[in-house]
Amino acid sequence: MDVKSEGTIPCTIVFRGPSTNLNTLQVIPSQKTCKNEKVVIGDKCGNITCFKCRKDFAGQCQLEHIFVETRPNAICGVIVNEGCVYVSHGQVLEGFKKKGKPIYKLKIGLNECITSFQFSADNKLHCVGGYVYNCYENEKDIHFFMANDSIRSLLLVDLGLKGMCPVLGCQDKYIRVLEGSQVLHDIPVDGAVLCLCEIPCTLKVQGETTQSKFPIQLIYGTEQGTLGQVWMTKEKFEKGWTVSTSSISAINCLRVYDFYKNELSLQNNSIQIMVGYDNGLLQIWSIDLPQASNDQVINMSNKPHIIGSETLHESITGIDVGYISGVTNIDIIVATYSGKVILFHCDPRRDFASWQHEQETKVNHLQTTLKEDSLCTLIEKNNLCKTQFENMKPRLQQEVDDIKKEIVSKKAKYHEKSKELIAVETQFELKHSLKLLPSEACHVLTLEIGIPIHLVCVQSSVKVITLDVEAHFGITTQHDDAQGNYYLACQADESSITRFSWKFRCMEGVQGELLCFVMSRTPPKTCQSIKYSLKALSLHSSFNEFTDQLFTPEKPQNTLSIFGDFNARNLNYWLQQCLPDVPTRLTTDNSTPLAWKCALTGSFLTFQFQLAKTCNICIRGNIFDVLVFKYLFLSLHPLDHAHRNNCAQFRSDSVASIRILQDFITKTSIKEGLVLSSVTTGFFFFFYLQSNVVVYFSATYPKYFI
Repeated sequence: MDVKSEGTIPCTIVFRGPSTNLNTLQVIPSQKTCKNEKVVIGDKCGNITCFKCRKDFAGQCQLEHIFVETRPNAICGVIVNEGCVYVSHGQVLEGFKKKGKPIYKLKIGLNECITSFQFSADNKLHCVGGYVYNCYENEKDIHFFMANDSIRSLLLVDLGLKGMCPVLGCQDKYIRVLEGSQVLHDIPVDGAVLCLCEIPCTLKVQGETTQSKFPIQLIYGTEQGTLGQVWMTKEKFEKGWTVSTSSISAINCLRVYDFYKNELSLQNNSIQIMVGYDNGLLQIWSIDLPQASNDQVINMSNKPHIIGSETLHESITGIDVGYISGVTNIDIIVATYSGKVILFHCDPRRDFASWQHEQETKVNHLQTTLKEDSLCTLIEKNNLCKTQFENMKPRLQQEVDDIKKEIVSKKAKYHEKSKELIAVETQFELKHSLKLLPSEACHVLTLEIGIPIHLVCVQSSVKVITLDVEAHFGITTQHDDAQGNYYLACQADESSITRFSWKFRCMEGVQGELLCFVMSRTPPKTCQSIKYSLKALSLHSSFNEFTDQLFTPEKPQNTLSIFGDFNARNLNYWLQQCLPDVPTRLTTDNSTPLAWKCALTGSFLTFQFQLAKTCNICIRGNIFDVLVFKYLFLSLHPLDHAHRNNCAQFRSDSVASIRILQDFITKTSIKEGLVLSSVTTGFFFFFYLQSNVVVYFSATYPKYFI
């Protein structure tokens, strides 16, 4: 085990494994107090590892594996329910007892992998995969919901309805509360919701303190790094405080815990929130619990304040709390993307900022750095029996010699094959993201792997300006060529850096590609590439709370109306190629238009789409008259595309945005062979072919057609 205490909170690295997905770390609570609790973690290689920490005869804290299971697919979710461990991989859910005995297995007939799932008290299974939410009872599907964009998080809350209500955090910047298969609340927020958790409310009734059921207090974390609060009941919802930290990274995981519940002298009306960021920042916030009187008037203005933080320099993928090491009463356990499991040793009797000096002496005995030149000193220090050590030494030495021989043999075989330039399998998983920072009107490219990075190269087909590079990387070269391409190469200055970030700015109006290469430091060195599309309106970011008051009389309003024989799928493809934050599934509902704001100029852009109603032709008469009408009328007056046009309308206070959209959509539609045109209002007429035949024809178009 490695001990680290560089920040304010002393910590210990207790486990190293392959790369991990989000929310794959859980602590199995123990029914006995002061008993070391088990930890379970899943990784991208399909391993499910359960372990606990024990003290050996030398007083050192050692790792003890309880069970290890391997599955063919990456582990996407881990939960603990009633003392049992449940994991998801692919379309399969499995359950294990504390010692690894299989007790449950369910294969779901979906095309999407299960990314998040929960069990309710009535033994119903709620699971999420991609864009779909399903609820199962006795392995039968009873509820189904498909979101407009991907679902990133799932939480179950009790709103006093029949059964638990699922709360979905969605990529399109909405929190959706469901009742069965129907949407109960649509809550707009300022970013894609990556994690959700519930904070309990205390209610004072006749001098006694109980847990209130209403309203429900939710805490959410967004992709933009915002921590927010929402209050809700079954009738309504109300948005509370929001906190934006100096970190520009996404919030990957949240965990709520009362650090002072076992300290009678320190009990107060507060609870702690642990926040894990994508850039490795760990923060501990404290918030006062709201108090309600008999009339249930709750003070919703309590804002959290930070009491501790730590930086890990790699993405945090899981957080939990438990009695694990035995060094202190509480350990915060954190999993990182590279596969490390780190214990932060907490003492609730001390303030977080004052822990370091008091606790450093308590965690020094966890250091187990073994060196050959200090072996005798270590034996004397730990009071090892000489006979025990002599008995252990030959066996350990033989194991080391066997491992060395195996390494030499495999190295020789590899060098023989490498002379023939045989391709090797990629040895790392690449985690990447490219997102816009509206506050600085620039983009941040983030690349992370599970092993140290040696070199990063970037090529852009459009001109970009480098604003900042990760502190642990040095710029080797950057230049432009005659074709307008931009090149950047950065090399890591340390051997343990696994994360790279690059801040840059590109101008709007030009569409291009960004190609990135990542090379590992560990031999055999391999390289992976990732390609991003730089969109024509890349500096625009979407928002949900749009009102017509945004277009003030001082700003001119420009309107672009596009008509043609295109459908929602065509239009959705055009928007995704030109604008960021476009939902994967575009609806024809006009009640809530899509809206974007330019980070550079502050201008707004809105979009509405409406399908034209179909044409109705009603003919009464015998078959001869019907055939005559079909030949005469439809041959002389064909129903051209203009009579079946759909309408897409864009509004903006920026002429440049409208012009860019018009040029892009026109060029794209020409390539696809679609004709865009304008139409007039609908028409209505009827006439007679014979006295016993009445022909009625009508076409209705959106009233805002120009």
